[in-house]
Amino acid sequence: MSRDTGRFLRMSYVVASVGGVAFFAMSVALLGIWPGRVLENQTRSMSPQHPLGLTVSEKRGREIYGREGCAYCHTQQIRYLHTDMARFGAPTLAWETRFDYPQLWGTRRIGPDLSREGGTHSDDWHFAHLDAPRNLVPDSVMPAYPTLFDGSPDRPRQEARDVVSYLNTLGRARELAGPEGEAHARAACKCPDDEMAQMAFHAAALNANPARALRQGAAPKMGAAGNLDLGKQLYVHNCSGCHGVRGEADGPTFRCVMGDRRATSSAHRPANGHRRGLTIH
Repeated sequence: MSRDTGRFLRMSYVVASVGGVAFFAMSVALLGIWPGRVLENQTRSMSPQHPLGLTVSEKRGREIYGREGCAYCHTQQIRYLHTDMARFGAPTLAWETRFDYPQLWGTRRIGPDLSREGGTHSDDWHFAHLDAPRNLVPDSVMPAYPTLFDGSPDRPRQEARDVVSYLNTLGRARELAGPEGEAHARAACKCPDDEMAQMAFHAAALNANPARALRQGAAPKMGAAGNLDLGKQLYVHNCSGCHGVRGEADGPTFRCVMGDRRATSSAHRPANGHRRGLTIH
């Protein structure tokens, strides 16, 4: 091999090495640093002035949520898709998770998204669900967490209380921001012509979860004729865990949610075994 050939090969190695390092640095800058700066600036500009942080209990609950792998099955990110918005509500804005580190957005949605879980279910419901998910949702694949309780869901340990406290924060910040916060975020977005970005502000509801209580007059209008088979299926899937298959308040979760009040309510059962209505004192 001649001297010129050897020099050419050495220079080729040097150029390839420098080019590879430069390409790697450019990739890190364009795919990591620059998007992070853009997202940070967007979060700062669109966020309310004083967003509510997490309490000590809520922080512990977040750690337990991550420790138990909840983010493997539950997302905390409502996407800019009509199917997501119809089921969960307004798409997630970056500032809503500004205190999340590390983030728990999740990558798979085996269970429902939890971005708007706060205020959707009662604490008793969460305790019963954590202890025995299939008592409430018969076809659930969620594992049970009996170690968070002292034998029954009406005896939650501190860890269970912390997890439920954290779940109650999901979606809280944006809801507390109210219409003023939405207007501020929309103005700071500076994206009036960006159709996708505007979807976050023009969704039908901030929280579209059907389990959430609706304001008076906000219930959807029902058709004149109903589908009894579908209604029965929905009742068994969503209601029978507490109310029982015949609506007699004898479901597997009723006692753990209502405690000893079942005995009081049973006094209102007519002699023929049918219930005209459940009255609980």
